[in-house]
Amino acid sequence: MPIAHKPSFVFVTPPDNAVVHPNTPFEVSGRVTDDGSPEPHFVDLVTVQVDSSPAVKAALHRIHDQTQSLVAFSAFVSVTGGQDPHTLTVTAKDDRGATVTVTRKIFTVVAFAVDAPAVVIDVLSFVPFNEPVVLGQTASLQKALKKLATSLADIGKVLAGPNFQFTEREDGKTSRVRIGLWIEDPSFPVIPPGGGRTLPIVPDPGAQGGFALVPPIPVPASVAAFAVFTKPGLLQQLVDAVAPGIKEAASGQGVSIDSLNVQTVSPATVTTHLTGSLPALVPFDMTITETIGVAKASNQITHVPAVIKNSHSSGLGNILDVLIAVVLSPFRYVLAAEFLALRSKTGDTDNRITGMMQDLLEGVPIRYPFSKSFFQESSSIEEFPVVVLDWKTFGVMGTSIAGSGLMTINHRLQADVALALSGPTVISGFQGEMDLVLTQTFTFTLTDLAPDTDKFRWTITGPQSSSGSIDSSTFGQSGDFIPLFPVPRNVKVGNWAYTLSVTAIETSSDKKQTLTASASLKVVIEVKPNPRH
Repeated sequence: MPIAHKPSFVFVTPPDNAVVHPNTPFEVSGRVTDDGSPEPHFVDLVTVQVDSSPAVKAALHRIHDQTQSLVAFSAFVSVTGGQDPHTLTVTAKDDRGATVTVTRKIFTVVAFAVDAPAVVIDVLSFVPFNEPVVLGQTASLQKALKKLATSLADIGKVLAGPNFQFTEREDGKTSRVRIGLWIEDPSFPVIPPGGGRTLPIVPDPGAQGGFALVPPIPVPASVAAFAVFTKPGLLQQLVDAVAPGIKEAASGQGVSIDSLNVQTVSPATVTTHLTGSLPALVPFDMTITETIGVAKASNQITHVPAVIKNSHSSGLGNILDVLIAVVLSPFRYVLAAEFLALRSKTGDTDNRITGMMQDLLEGVPIRYPFSKSFFQESSSIEEFPVVVLDWKTFGVMGTSIAGSGLMTINHRLQADVALALSGPTVISGFQGEMDLVLTQTFTFTLTDLAPDTDKFRWTITGPQSSSGSIDSSTFGQSGDFIPLFPVPRNVKVGNWAYTLSVTAIETSSDKKQTLTASASLKVVIEVKPNPRH
């Protein structure tokens, strides 16, 4: 009996997650084929439909091909209303009635506003960038920014980006890329998440206009260098957003905060200034001064941005401890944005209080593992490269924070990579209710490893086994995950031993080599008698 073949689409445009203008016709085109075995059959109808609007017949043009029946089609449709995303449906039918359908999500064009990025990173490379590969890392970069985005959402701000701007050399190859991140109010027009992106991005006209507001940042004269620049007044903008929550939390402890300001003084000073009154209407006026610059990294070879010195004054003499306990506590508990957390170092007499910059700069990585496919002329770069940053400058420019440095591309070996795992080693709960306590969070820390998305997994072994994947980012060398411990609901009372293992594998661009790291943790599930039984 002859095999029935259905038509199939060779390609369809626009692509998934395309952006179109509302109430403006846009073209839907492509090709569709039907091999028609064992005898020719031809596609004689293609329709295009937006949402539930009436389907539009496409114009057809048969393409001569001796091996298959090939038809080009074209139709114009428009989005006339409704919420994004919209559904574009294309259906093809051949002369025997066999059909095939393809759908696309489309968005209407976002009205754009121009604003300077909150943070701009300029990267200059001696090897031209592979633009499609760099743009393809948007989703991975956004995963690495998830924690920051959540912190900003807590204070009513939206993190959008990254957006990119490429600059070509005289030979037409890209050698400089600008990366921009925007921190805006919720009303700022953005393109919503989609197509693998977990965060919004700025419409390209708005992004390019925003980049134009920031002159090219001077970078060191080198074959590979970088520079970072924050939007003027960014620190005060963030403080203004979080101030209402801080004042409310402080008032619950009998503390009144009248003002909260951040000042920057060139070349290297950031000052946090608070005024208000303690319980019993005792006034306070506290200033925390931080001097920023560069310091040697832990490897004692390269340099990182750091708080070089900090000092404080309160005007309260020997009741400074009261000020720390009562005034700074609201900061610690309200501010999810770690870079805004004021902290007390009770064990350090000379540096009792740290200000806004300390948490921002702590843990800034100096090594970024990546794939050699990021560059066009990658043959000169060995497999498993890593960018090592050496900061040369870091300080204050007006009301902005700026820094720059050199980049070195080194080669990673198996001996360089590592994986650490941390989390609870004992999980306790009552018999019959263990499912209520088994959603525990564990933390991973990678060293010089960018795992393949499908080769970063956790496994649990013990009385029963389970496994799953870990969602990571090429640029995120640490993160959290929640494994599923396979404990039956009616498990017997007692201690049950499990082993949580994590394995991460990174494959070279030629698929012939790998780097691997693993770690494990012994976890005891403690099942207690249920007092309600």
